[in-house]
Amino acid sequence: MAGGLTETDRCDERARCRVPVRRNSSHRLVRILPRLRMRALGMSMGCLLALIGGMPSIAQSDAIDTGKPPSADEIAKLEPERCEIASSNFRAATAALPFLVGSASRDMKIEQIALIDQYKESNRRKVWIVRVPAAFISNRTCDAGRQNWTGEGDSLSIGQHYQLSLVVLPDRVVPLTRASDEEKKAGVQVTVDLRNSVRDPAFRHGVYHKSSNVVGRVGTKGSPRCRDVPSDIPGLVKFKRIDPNIRHANDCEGSFTKGVYANKLGDLTYDFVMFCAVNCRARRDFAGWDVEYSYHHTKLAEWQRLHGQLDEFLKQHTVHLDKDV
Repeated sequence: MAGGLTETDRCDERARCRVPVRRNSSHRLVRILPRLRMRALGMSMGCLLALIGGMPSIAQSDAIDTGKPPSADEIAKLEPERCEIASSNFRAATAALPFLVGSASRDMKIEQIALIDQYKESNRRKVWIVRVPAAFISNRTCDAGRQNWTGEGDSLSIGQHYQLSLVVLPDRVVPLTRASDEEKKAGVQVTVDLRNSVRDPAFRHGVYHKSSNVVGRVGTKGSPRCRDVPSDIPGLVKFKRIDPNIRHANDCEGSFTKGVYANKLGDLTYDFVMFCAVNCRARRDFAGWDVEYSYHHTKLAEWQRLHGQLDEFLKQHTVHLDKDV
C-alpha cells in the first residue's frame, strides 16, 4: 500500500483507531457504524475497515523505474489483479455505506496503474499504463473486497476500476488529499474513473443513443422516447421527451434531475453523454478507453475547460496505450 505502511500498521500506531467493533454479526455492524462519528474521532476510513476485518490487500505493481516507459517484455508480463473476497462484515458494511470504500493517501510516490483488456480465447490483449503520484488515487480495483472476475483459464474475464480524485484549477491539477482550502474553493473537485475496456471510439460514439437514459425506445423496436435539442450550455445538446405523455422512470427526464446532455457529432452520434443530478457524470472515452469525469452540476458550463485539462492530465501521465483500431 502507498506510504509503506498497511492500514493495520497505521491502526496499531494510533490509539484513536482502536474502536471496539462487534464482529459476531454483520447486521449489528451495519447498525453501529453510523454511530461512530468518524470525523469527530479523527479516524481514517482505512483504519475502520482494517478493524472490521477484511480490508482487501491492494495489488501493487513491482518496483518500477518511473523514468522510462515499460519495455515490450514488461508489458507482456502484466496481468490484471484478481481480488481476494473480503470478510462478510466488510462486505455488509460497504454495501450499506459505500463511501467507506477507498484507499486515499497523501503519498506522492509514483504508482503505476495498468489497465488490461484481454480475452485469451480470441487473442485479444490491449494495455493502458498510467503513472501518477499515489495521492491522486482514491479507489483501487480491490478496495471493495469483491470478486472481479468470471470464468477460468482462457475464458477468464477480469474487471478493473480505478478512481482518481483531484482539484482542477485554471493553471494546474492537484490531488484532492493535498489541496488546500483555498485551492478547493478556487478550483473544481473532480473524480476520474478508469476501467479496463477499450473500443473503437467511432463505435462508442454511435451507440450512446441506445441507452434508455439518452434516446431509448418504447419497447425493443418501438419509436424513440427522447430527442436531442439545443441547450443553454455552449457545445452541448440536451435530451427531452418527444411525447410528454410517454414517460419512463429511466428515460432522459427520469432519474437524472438536472438533465442528460451530450456533445453532438452528428445524427444520433455523440462524443460523450453526461448524466446530471447532484453531480454531472460524463461517460466518455480516452483514445477509446472507458473513462468517466464527474463534478458538481453547477460547474457544467465549464465542461470544455475541465475536460481539456483532464484529457491533458491523462495524456501527460500515460506511458503506454494500445488502441482498438
